[in-house]
Amino acid sequence: MSEKQLVISQDNVCYDLVAVKAAIKKPEAIEADINVYEECVQAIIARYGGRLCYLFHLRAMVFHRFVIFLLLLVFSFIIRINGRTVSLSFTITY
Repeated sequence: MSEKQLVISQDNVCYDLVAVKAAIKKPEAIEADINVYEECVQAIIARYGGRLCYLFHLRAMVFHRFVIFLLLLVFSFIIRINGRTVSLSFTITY
């Protein structure tokens, strides 16, 4: 049973002023914690955001060059295979 359901199921939920004040302050405390964490995350992004973008750009460049290398490798195999078939057909016909 969740904490809210437990508080609501009690008979003295409206009569205990301390419990009502604590129940009101709890979401405010959670929101304050979220704001603190958000400020920490924003500080990290402000400090390292440029470096992270640069590293992502480098990774993308390396991946792009690797793809180009693979394409060139495939094209060279295709050219070799086509050259062999042409030379084989040339030797068979003549």
